Amino acid sequence: MGGGALEVFEKGASSPPRSGTIQPMHAYPHLKRPWRRRAQPSAAVSAALVAFLLSGSAAAEPAEPPWPQHPQSHADATGWVPGDPPPTSPGPRAGETAVFGSPGLRRLRPRPRGFLPGSGQKQGALTGKTIYLSPGHGWTYKSSASWYSQRGKTHGVVEDMSNADGVRQFLLPYLWAAGAQVMPVRELDQQTEMVILDEADGSAAPTRGRYVESGDAALFIDSTLPGWAHPKLPFTGSENPFSQGKNRLIQTSPTETARAIFTLNVPRSGYYLVYVSYSMYSGRPSDARYTVVHPAGKTTYLLDQRRHGGTWVLLGRHWFDAGSDAQKGAVIVSNQSADAGSYVSVDAVRIGGGMGLTDRGGGVSGQPRADECSRYNAQFCGAPASVYNNSTGSDGTDDVSTRSLMADWLHAEGEDSIYLSHHSNAFNGSARGTVTYIYGPNPPNGSYTPDSRVIALGADKLATAIQNALITDIRAEFDPAWHDRKVKTAYFGEINPNRQDEMPAALLELAFHDNEQDAAMLKDPHFRRVTARAVYKGIVTYFAAKDGSPVHLIPEPPRAVQVRNSGAATVTISWQPPPSGGILGDPATGYRVYTSRHGFAFDEGTVVGDTTQLTLKNLTPFEVIFVRVVALNAGGESLPSPTVAVGVAEPGQRATLLLVGGHDRFDSGLNLLRDYSRFSQVNRLQLEHMNDGTLLAHYGRALRGRKLAFDGAWHDAVTPPGAGALGAYRAVLWAAGKGLTAERGLSDEAIAALSAAATAGVSVLLSGSNVARQLATSSAAQAKQLEQQLSATLASADQLRGEIVPAATPGLLSAMGTLSLGDTTWRPFFGGAIDIVAAVSPAGTVTASYGGGGGGAVVETRDGERCAVLVAFPLAAVASEDQRAEVIGRLATHCPIDGGALPGDGASPGDGPGPSADDGGGSRRDSGVGGDGDEGSDDGCSCRLRSPSPGDGLLLLSLLGLFAICRRRPTL
Repeated sequence: MGGGALEVFEKGASSPPRSGTIQPMHAYPHLKRPWRRRAQPSAAVSAALVAFLLSGSAAAEPAEPPWPQHPQSHADATGWVPGDPPPTSPGPRAGETAVFGSPGLRRLRPRPRGFLPGSGQKQGALTGKTIYLSPGHGWTYKSSASWYSQRGKTHGVVEDMSNADGVRQFLLPYLWAAGAQVMPVRELDQQTEMVILDEADGSAAPTRGRYVESGDAALFIDSTLPGWAHPKLPFTGSENPFSQGKNRLIQTSPTETARAIFTLNVPRSGYYLVYVSYSMYSGRPSDARYTVVHPAGKTTYLLDQRRHGGTWVLLGRHWFDAGSDAQKGAVIVSNQSADAGSYVSVDAVRIGGGMGLTDRGGGVSGQPRADECSRYNAQFCGAPASVYNNSTGSDGTDDVSTRSLMADWLHAEGEDSIYLSHHSNAFNGSARGTVTYIYGPNPPNGSYTPDSRVIALGADKLATAIQNALITDIRAEFDPAWHDRKVKTAYFGEINPNRQDEMPAALLELAFHDNEQDAAMLKDPHFRRVTARAVYKGIVTYFAAKDGSPVHLIPEPPRAVQVRNSGAATVTISWQPPPSGGILGDPATGYRVYTSRHGFAFDEGTVVGDTTQLTLKNLTPFEVIFVRVVALNAGGESLPSPTVAVGVAEPGQRATLLLVGGHDRFDSGLNLLRDYSRFSQVNRLQLEHMNDGTLLAHYGRALRGRKLAFDGAWHDAVTPPGAGALGAYRAVLWAAGKGLTAERGLSDEAIAALSAAATAGVSVLLSGSNVARQLATSSAAQAKQLEQQLSATLASADQLRGEIVPAATPGLLSAMGTLSLGDTTWRPFFGGAIDIVAAVSPAGTVTASYGGGGGGAVVETRDGERCAVLVAFPLAAVASEDQRAEVIGRLATHCPIDGGALPGDGASPGDGPGPSADDGGGSRRDSGVGGDGDEGSDDGCSCRLRSPSPGDGLLLLSLLGLFAICRRRPTL
């Protein structure tokens, strides 16, 4: 945060407050506190509601319903409709107070329920808690008709972007994993695409998607409260998009009898944050049911619509494929609720963050909205102008106040919540360490003189818990002498209780970005993950002390995940418990296994209890199943393991190929270096483009349709001493990615295992950075032996070139043409030092080179029965998905993997360290695997079906008979 005066003084004051004095709000007349938003009052159910009581039946959805198809108004003579606040009232009753100065609008004070148990919400130590997050700064407009970052570039770091990356990429997953509801005051989604589909769009806006209402038409009515409407863009004034439209209401039922379906037209395949909006009122359900439909199935979230209305409410993060498909990219709002007589509001759905939408006189920023400051996001999210245009100064001055005013405007009375602002520091280039601030009357001079109001809220306890967790973990993991600058006070505008006095607020300065050593830590993703975990731990500790409950921390991710064919149409997933103790999480007490046929989208998982394996049966031969595993305990759910893939063998067949993932690298060498016109290269930490654990998803997707039976494992599952797992296969495809570290592409155990496998006649297929360099520079005998077996050696090291050109010699890439490795900014696995390799005669041959005469990129070996390939760059860096799939498929089948005796003298891969089909761990009915096809889908009569496989005739006949007698339920 440091480096300027923006944060230090109350804006508009001619001088800072005198030490020891608290400035009242009226001392700054330009900082007018906006009316807080409160749930509107409920009214007695009138006789008019009788006509709208649920009938208990629902009509089937028409193939092409007309629009609009339901009544647009049920208003009485006064304009009131059931489900909305009445226009007049006899006045406040006991327990109610007037709001907005109008005796006709009363508010009740229901205790908010927060995120409720739904398949999308994790259950843990932060369930029922709301975290208001503020990643500080961002691109800001100034009167000279230009956009600027509030902090400059020092040592490759711009705080505005670093704060955004730290919160979105590292802190948000921990808070979600522990069950928290997160309300950001600055946009968090770094996806530059955005789609907003409003209920008013119907079928008239196919570029955005299609809105359909299904079920009992009498249950749908128009609300009299405002809702979202697509604004004229860009924003140029104080227009409020949430006051320009309407929203629909559906009367609730104990079981679903109606639903609203938003089918999105997704512009580009990828991960998106999903947001929804609705009108808030005390007559809304506390358990409004939202179902996100994605390529692997459905994920349900339950929201309390008595709070946080008239804005964007964040549900979760999901992968969507490009295009418009109601089975793979939709959000469904159901009328199912336990709150009888309530009306669920249906307004709009948003995915993605998009690009800047505000023109303050010099054009839009041209930057992602997630990189802009909070001022512009507040307007986009429906806040009144008094929240974001609250001073007579600049937009930068407005931004400081916006952050806490936005949280105050969003906060629901009775909500169990905190406000956390995330920054890094600056001073003189020499200062180092971590400090956490709460509000006080002093400048940031190292003093501790807290305002009594923030002490009453518990801000000191919150800040202390976070600061202590950070210092403990940083010292344990990185630097025993890390400077603890303690909890301090300062009159920072962002945590001023004059703007927000309903929840404790703390401002974290993680490290000094103007100090070279601290800046190196801020650029290190491992440091950012450890410190994010520490911040989350501090928050859990604070709430546990406040509630008088034990501290429960989520476990670490499971280790050594592998999936092996273990019988006819059967695979077994196994893993090892995660480490615990010290600065790590608590021990696991159970596990959840997520599966998919898609690779990036996953189902809702299967809880297996305190066991370390799960068997999936009745699968379809040659389909590819993707798996990731999380650990569970009272604290919540761990971050996921890396994704592992398996190709299902047909009956009587064995898997003769093993696919291994070895991309564990997690350091600043993977950072994106983003070029900005103002700064040149700035470090960005965005894990989708670094290491998000999805490497084998790329490989597994490439092998779909090739009718391959293969097992899959992460490298730590197959490299323990004595495992001997590789010798049971005809070929091992080892995907090293960018390796383990900047210097090491393989572990010593992996080198030993691969060398032993090659000696036993197993074909070794290696792809990744730093492998040849490590083998060439190692003095270990096994490294030299593997180098000889690959018939390849390091020629030199250089930066990754942009093209791969096949040689005239027939080989792996023959007739594929030039492969593009994408751009240097956003391509996963692209950038950094790579190996240039040379062939060792007589067996080795260079069959592809880097463009522009850059030297060897692929070396192949065929010497009698011996077959090996070394690809000196990560195959996941190939830009074209089609070319990537082709080259991975070719690599997997380049050496013989079918027919003949296997190495290992008949030992089955299932007889090694992996479990067999008869091991415990439970089985799943049919496959139950989430996917992007029709397999495992619900056919509408609660009959779970899958694609038939050879030898399944009796099962298929039984299912057909069941289908014939099953009474179909209405399609909603």
